[in-house]
Amino acid sequence: MELGSLRPFSDVAGRHAVRLDNSSPKRNDLANRLKDAGCDVTTSGADWLSIGDFTPPNAPDGPLGRRVPSSLGRPRNRLDAQYLHRTSGSDRIQLINRSGQDVFDLNSPNAKDFRGRLDGFPVKRLPASKSVSLLALQVSGAPDTFDLVVTGRTEDGEQFTETLFLDLNG
Repeated sequence: MELGSLRPFSDVAGRHAVRLDNSSPKRNDLANRLKDAGCDVTTSGADWLSIGDFTPPNAPDGPLGRRVPSSLGRPRNRLDAQYLHRTSGSDRIQLINRSGQDVFDLNSPNAKDFRGRLDGFPVKRLPASKSVSLLALQVSGAPDTFDLVVTGRTEDGEQFTETLFLDLNG
C-alpha cells in the first residue's frame, strides 16, 4: 500500500501496489484487489467507505541531506578500531569514524594500560567516515586482545565514551 505522492519512475516497481487515499473509489479498489487475492472482505454497509484516515503523511520538514539520529534502540557505535601489524617499524592502530558526523577531542583514559607503547592521542578532529593511525608498539608477552576506551564529543557537543575491541594479532 502506498500513501502520498511518488515519483513517476517508482511506478515501474509498483505493479502490485495499491494507491490509497480517503476517497471511496480508492477504498473500493483495495477491497476488490483483496477479494481477487482470495481474502475474506466484507463490503456490506457504507461505513467502511469513510471510516479511518488515509490522508498522505506530510513531507518531512527536517533539514535535507543530513541523517537524523535515531533515538530508538541501542546507541550505534561511532568509532571502530583495527590493529595493523607491520613487519618492520611500529605497528598501527587505525581509529575509524563510522558515524555521519565529525568527532572531536578524542582521548583514551586507558592508553597507559596498553602493554607497550601507544602514541597519537589526543586526536583533535576525526572527520566523518575517515580514519587516523596511531603508533603502537607491543612488548613481548602482551595479551592477544585489548579493549581501548575512547572518549570524545560530537559536533553537537554530546560527550561519549566507547570501548573498542582490538585483536592484537593483526
